[in-house]
Amino acid sequence: MIIIGLFVFIGGMVVSGALPGLDSTPLAGTSDPAAEGGVPDEAFGPEVNSTALRQAHADRLNEAGSFTFTEEYSAESTSSDAPSSDETLTATFDLESDQSLIEILTADFRRAAYGTGTESYERIELPSQEPQYRVPDRDIGPDPYLDSGLLGELETMETEHRETETGHVYTASGVDAVSDGFLDADVDSFRSFEFEAVVSDQGVLKEFSYRVVLEDGGEVITVTRSGEITDIGSTQVREPGWLDDARAATS
Repeated sequence: MIIIGLFVFIGGMVVSGALPGLDSTPLAGTSDPAAEGGVPDEAFGPEVNSTALRQAHADRLNEAGSFTFTEEYSAESTSSDAPSSDETLTATFDLESDQSLIEILTADFRRAAYGTGTESYERIELPSQEPQYRVPDRDIGPDPYLDSGLLGELETMETEHRETETGHVYTASGVDAVSDGFLDADVDSFRSFEFEAVVSDQGVLKEFSYRVVLEDGGEVITVTRSGEITDIGSTQVREPGWLDDARAATS
């Protein structure tokens, strides 16, 4: 199975470059419209201003002080008898106390990482083995989640935009609706493509989903991914019960 940008997890086991839906491109400052709780109407379309939306997304979450991100991911090959690769991720962040907790669950392992501004630890549980502890070799803070690169992709897709009670809904369908390089993928390999995202009036990427069927070297792979941001301003992060064990194991 090939590894492309579509297969990279946020905080997951497979990490190779830009994060899907998020990337490491820094954003400057705080924009006044977002700080006041709104985004100019023209930023939402018909020509999407991704820079303004990404800035507003970061500003709103920073202003709220906490949030929860959840994600479900699946990759399945129709050319192989191997089971699908499924992963569920839950990431909680309290920006005021500088705490983060990221939990990842697959059929083969459970992985959790906890961090503050001064320390960070990771617990890995494999079947029939004692838990392993280590210091994470990657950033487990909120920054990659604050900068939504997926909002940047809206400028590169032919989307339909409508306003609803839940926010601004963007949809795209068909391989002709997406440009080459979508999440670092080779669009020439796409056989079908479906995308939907909901952005709040304040510019927050509230939820998204996409489904891609692609072919590589005769192998047909179906990738599905969905995520949402919830509990904005009300998320609480608590020290995990295994924290003392992790400190002892890594000291």
